[in-house]
Amino acid sequence: MSHIHSALKEAANRKPLAIDGLYLTHGEESFGNPPWADASARFLVARLSPFRDVERSSPHAFLYRELRDAMPDAYIDFSFFPQGRDRTTLSELGVPFLHGVASARGGSDFDVVLISNAYTLELVNLPTLLVNSGFALSRKERARHCQPLIVLGGSNAFASAALHEDPRGGKGDSFVDAVYFGEGEGSVGRLGAALAAIHVGTERDRECALEKIADDFNGFWPTHAIRAITQGRATGPAFPESPPPVLSGEEAGTVRLEITFGCPGFCSFCFEGWERKPYRERSFDDIMAEARRLKRWTGADTVEVASYNFNAHERVVDLICELNTVFNRVNFMSQRADILADTPGLIPMEIAAEKRSFTIGVEGISRRARAYFNKE
Repeated sequence: MSHIHSALKEAANRKPLAIDGLYLTHGEESFGNPPWADASARFLVARLSPFRDVERSSPHAFLYRELRDAMPDAYIDFSFFPQGRDRTTLSELGVPFLHGVASARGGSDFDVVLISNAYTLELVNLPTLLVNSGFALSRKERARHCQPLIVLGGSNAFASAALHEDPRGGKGDSFVDAVYFGEGEGSVGRLGAALAAIHVGTERDRECALEKIADDFNGFWPTHAIRAITQGRATGPAFPESPPPVLSGEEAGTVRLEITFGCPGFCSFCFEGWERKPYRERSFDDIMAEARRLKRWTGADTVEVASYNFNAHERVVDLICELNTVFNRVNFMSQRADILADTPGLIPMEIAAEKRSFTIGVEGISRRARAYFNKE
């Protein structure tokens, strides 16, 4: 039986919460959702950090768009780990930490919980999130209690080993039911549909169903299984067709636009430089078409260019110029110092685009230090 925590939507009858802007703005049918009872499947996309810390990031919006493309009639909601002062209030209200901001329903009401893990330190929040929300800590116990599947992915998936017991020797318990490694563009939506189709059954029924999914999807590892995993790769350069969700917050006027996949470097200190291979660029025409769609869908006045090194794109100057005809402000962050130095006119172009702060990698230091860090 689904339970709506109406206190989240009634600010006058409780202490204020840090993300009341989400609770009071978004209703059950926000984010293009059908009525709860009519949904073909129900997904909760969860972040392990507070909204204020991940609002600028894009994984939850990416998961939403991929799921919506594959399942137009699915119910998709978001959950963010509550800030310290909110945890006391939520506990007093009897609201689980893991809950949807639009539906006001607890995580146990959903079919599948998808956890986006951005960095290792976030993982310490997972046990607290599960216990507070009525979930068993282990996948085996959740299967016995017919609780929703929990699947973890994100940029830190490769460093999530602390969550899992060695599956050898008949063990293989874990805080999560499965992990997805790698890029999910073009496959996450279909994977979500396959997960939602798993019906409640015994622990072994779940394991068999998850193993079947692993046969069909690279990058998907059921945590009980001893098997080789091939990293998931984006299936093509195309952007999702569904509009992104617009969450009520300080960054509602900013959209993210990914222009490249992976990184061409092999820096010894950098995780992504080794994990995200090969380096690929989206075409100028595809990027600009997506930029215009994002502007039309969201009305955003700012676009944030997403790339490990945005100035590695072969048409970076053309992109800066053209994006400034669509948006009032174009933000671009990390870039390589050697490309910046070796590309005539790039610095004046960035200054003309109102860039005033520069994030520069260590290739800008001495030759000896570059050799130590495996920088070209």
